[in-house]
Amino acid sequence: MVAELSSSTAAKLLVVAAAWFMSRDIRAEDLVPAWDGDLAKADDYQIDVTAYVRGTRRDERYVCGPRPWRKLQGRAKQAAKDVDWDELERDGGAQYLIKHIRKKLGAQPSPSSWSQSTSLAACLARPCSLRQSLGPQTYRSSRLVPLT
Repeated sequence: MVAELSSSTAAKLLVVAAAWFMSRDIRAEDLVPAWDGDLAKADDYQIDVTAYVRGTRRDERYVCGPRPWRKLQGRAKQAAKDVDWDELERDGGAQYLIKHIRKKLGAQPSPSSWSQSTSLAACLARPCSLRQSLGPQTYRSSRLVPLT
């Protein structure tokens, strides 16, 4: 049973709820992705780290290499023990960290699976008028193929 609230009571509840949400302290450490070195999750980790870096202000990106290093566990932590810290603290340090770990673990990135999926999505998201202006072509799998 839902009770009706007066407008003043609803306003007070709204203020209390807003104050509660604003008081919640979301630390930057909570946003850093973690990884245990499981190669099956390597591509997902790379996407998570990329999202983390792009969500960080440009003038603070020097911490985007050391912070993910601190969240590593297991095999990934062992593989990252001998990183070049100067390289890690530069812009692009997070990508350096991932490449370093993949090299140590012998993992190769999957052949641009992320770029293939985004290019397919971009291709399918084109307006119909643009697709029609491309001429006699059809969409098959992930690329444009001329009709013969």
